[in-house]
Amino acid sequence: MKMCSLEIIIFKSMIIGSILGRSWRKKYT
Repeated sequence: MKMCSLEIIIFKSMIIGSILGRSWRKKYT
């Protein structure tokens, strides 16, 4: 099963966004 580059980019951005979101909540809550 191959993933196209666009799917990989979206998947990585979702992971990075969730990690950043958690760290931001910890900082500003």
